[in-house]
Amino acid sequence: MEVKPGYKQTEGGVIPKDWDLRRLGDFAELLSSKRIFESDYVSSGIPFYRGKEITLLIENKPLSEEYFISEERYEEIRRKHGSPTKGDILITAVGTLGNVYLVPDDKRFYFKDGNLIWLRGINGIDDRYLAIQIRNRKKEIVDNAIGSSQKALTIVRLKDTSIPLPPTKAEQEAIAEALSDADALIESLEQLIAKKRNLKQGTMQELLTGKKRLPGFQVEPGYGQTEVGVIPKDWVLKRLQTLLAQPATYGVVKAGTFQRRGIPMLRGGDIKDGRINMELPLITPEKSAEYQRTVLRNEDVVIALVGYPGESAVIPEALTGANISRAVGLLRPGSSLNARFLTCYLNSSSGRAEFLKPGAGSAQMVVNLKDLNLLWVSLPPTKAEQTAIAAVLSDMDTEIAALETKLAKAQDIKQGMMQELLTGRIRLI
Repeated sequence: MEVKPGYKQTEGGVIPKDWDLRRLGDFAELLSSKRIFESDYVSSGIPFYRGKEITLLIENKPLSEEYFISEERYEEIRRKHGSPTKGDILITAVGTLGNVYLVPDDKRFYFKDGNLIWLRGINGIDDRYLAIQIRNRKKEIVDNAIGSSQKALTIVRLKDTSIPLPPTKAEQEAIAEALSDADALIESLEQLIAKKRNLKQGTMQELLTGKKRLPGFQVEPGYGQTEVGVIPKDWVLKRLQTLLAQPATYGVVKAGTFQRRGIPMLRGGDIKDGRINMELPLITPEKSAEYQRTVLRNEDVVIALVGYPGESAVIPEALTGANISRAVGLLRPGSSLNARFLTCYLNSSSGRAEFLKPGAGSAQMVVNLKDLNLLWVSLPPTKAEQTAIAAVLSDMDTEIAALETKLAKAQDIKQGMMQELLTGRIRLI
């Protein structure tokens, strides 16, 4: 393969001529921790992490459980073996392999022997740059894990991981800074999306239960107690079946061989977050005709019975004439029910609590059509109010979808930056 001027071929790929390719063990000490036993655990003290907890810290998620060792035990270990400090790197060695945690400060903590590999004494290389390069080589590192049923990373093999290295620490820092800025943008978008989703959930609960009324729609003030809780006095409470043009039903039981041409068939896993995957398998027109009752119309509502049980969405015009599988329920709203209002209710936490239950003899959640037909639905007295509520929530969905698109673009840009910056194809200095 021809290498363009100014670059050279190495066992780690093509890099600039003034870059070096060095083993991880050349500029960092790799070790495990002092063995800690369950008998060392105490109710409070110095935090003690396993690979699971480190993974949660990497993902900025709260710890599901917390473990501690005593101050005395920690000091004993620290004096003999040291403890992680700012700029050290921890790599998960069992379970979920190859996750990289750059210790951000000098907060005191320790970790479980064998669960993590500890890189310390890093010299001649920027710690942030090194952490990024190790993350970028996760597949290579995981492929070098040993074991059959339970894979594990080893210090011996990890030491031989090749790291492309710019000639100056200033260039390493510039690369790390650029990618950190990209990470910061991604993290801020993720946090904003989470905030918007939480806001939408709160708004759904208020609007779909009548706790909050949109201007101009209240007919009679006050609230009353019903089978589903307190709702406005001018709202109505009906069984879902009475609001549908036909009882809720499922689709094609045995689809047969999928076709290159034919009728799209929606499956349970194709419905998620109020949206529908449009890349659907095709069945024969003859098979679809056997299930004429579930041939889809614009503004039908579909609900996943399995796959992502309880996920609901409105059928767009583009899927008119398609069909559904056995794993999907069809809900065809009658004249008094707005399809999008129904979908919002089914996707809300209060709605799902009413119909989503474990299957018989199983912990797996399923949707039972018989129960769904008998579901109590509280709704505004006019379709206009239903439509207005659905519009508010739809606008919030549109805002979230736009942010998700922006996030996906930012992630793609960062991935492209990594490929260019970490191989020296683009130089910042």
